[in-house]
Amino acid sequence: MNCRIGVIGASESVENILKAGEHFAPDVTLIPCPFEKEGDMRDIIERNRSRVDGWLFSGPLPYELGRKYFRSDDNISCCHTAGAMLLVRALEVMHDAGRKAPRFSIDMYEGIIDISEVLSDTGLPLDEVYMKYYGKQFRVEEIVEFHRSLYAERKTDGAVTAFRAVYTRLKDLGVPVYYLNLTKAEITESLRQMVEKIRTTWFKATQVGTVAITIHDYETVLDHMNSDVQRERLEWEIKGKLLPLCEVLDGSLVEKGNGRYEIFSSRGQIHRHLEELENTLKEIKMTINLYGSAAAGIGYGETVARSRLRARQAVDEPILWDMPVRISGDETGEDREVQREELDPETREKLKEVRVNEKTLLKIRLVASSFPEGTFSVKDLSTKLSVTPQNIRRIMGALSKAGLAEIVSETSPAERGRPGKVYRLVVSG
Repeated sequence: MNCRIGVIGASESVENILKAGEHFAPDVTLIPCPFEKEGDMRDIIERNRSRVDGWLFSGPLPYELGRKYFRSDDNISCCHTAGAMLLVRALEVMHDAGRKAPRFSIDMYEGIIDISEVLSDTGLPLDEVYMKYYGKQFRVEEIVEFHRSLYAERKTDGAVTAFRAVYTRLKDLGVPVYYLNLTKAEITESLRQMVEKIRTTWFKATQVGTVAITIHDYETVLDHMNSDVQRERLEWEIKGKLLPLCEVLDGSLVEKGNGRYEIFSSRGQIHRHLEELENTLKEIKMTINLYGSAAAGIGYGETVARSRLRARQAVDEPILWDMPVRISGDETGEDREVQREELDPETREKLKEVRVNEKTLLKIRLVASSFPEGTFSVKDLSTKLSVTPQNIRRIMGALSKAGLAEIVSETSPAERGRPGKVYRLVVSG
């Protein structure tokens, strides 16, 4: 099945990605979606939304600027760099200036790479390398002036930038400037990950899904009914709440007896209609007049039997299987309770400060729990999560800075190089 990926970025960046991705054909179709200014993004996305299965931004900056135009279930990602081209540009500046040490200025969108860490691997002195990081709120002229003033004061031999507008402006001002683009290998890897993400979504959408609904203390609920007629009416009212949900899920309802029901559908349908499921549980809770509690467990699998088993385990034990959400009625008086694997407000605030996604930390926490004493190396996480060591190193550096991870030891390298760090998360629930 052909994957259609919309490529969003500046015109030249989009062209580079299309060229680097030619060998993915015919299994992958890349649809160019270039923009000249941020305001163009929304129209471009809406115009092409029905044509693509996923979106790949040319870099983290356009990704951050454009992500607000997407739904939570859209497949979006961006190209990442490990800093290979930064080393190339540093050597070019040195060569063109005839120097043995780098003297240049560089700007970088925050959170992409640690410039000092990448350049320190060369062993070259960094005393005359000037760095400027910027976030979503930036001014092009401010970045341009940063480079221009350093060059005018003869502190640098040139500027390095990944920002096309800055590159063009510095060219006009006569400042030697070097464009920091992605390597073909980096683009290829980003496209490969996007294709895997889309295919995973297809697989999940076609998996069998079961919603197991249980009314706890059902016999107690029936005992509060004054007659058989009221009991029968209650059962019909409960079915009356479940049948519309079943229709929304395009599924089939099976009554198991004693307040237990099952709805069979697909993973995609259930995932898209979680809110309707929550509302149905609330309505059932009101119907049984608080004498019991209603809970739903969701299970997925390649077969009906496996999805049923997981759904029952989720609602009865409960075990949070593949789905990070278990919906349940709260017996303390609330209409409903949604139990999620959540982080406390303080941890969330720390993550915002270092710009690490909550889901990323939750994934790392899950993987870390599988290691003895919860300790792990960059290589451990990189292997388990299929993420480059450079990205893991950046993330763990950010978590350490936020006080959410600590370095517990260092491992001796098998070959020449720096010792590897062994981490442990320090995260409350």
